[in-house]
Amino acid sequence: MDAKYFLPVAFAVTLSHNRHAKRFSQENLAKQAGISRAQIGKLENASANPSVETMLKLSKALSLNLERFGSQLQANYDNVCTVLDGRFAETGANALHLYTKLNNDPLRKI
Repeated sequence: MDAKYFLPVAFAVTLSHNRHAKRFSQENLAKQAGISRAQIGKLENASANPSVETMLKLSKALSLNLERFGSQLQANYDNVCTVLDGRFAETGANALHLYTKLNNDPLRKI
């Protein structure tokens, strides 16, 4: 499987982890970032790719500079590639589910 499909999964992990760390609901984050709650849901379910503008809005709303957000994203991307590469031909939400299960990631429990 082409690793480019893992980017939405890595972004979903990064976004969800940071949102939960700030104790924001999806609706609170959406209001802070000036985007829709539905878009937050799509991003956290790995069914959408963010634009650069959306990434900037989210990092600002989460009080993270873009460099820190980007380094977290890169670390999660590397981990997702390691866990999923060559094992499954899944994308989006299916890949996120498999990653979370295989990695024993407490993402959904935060």
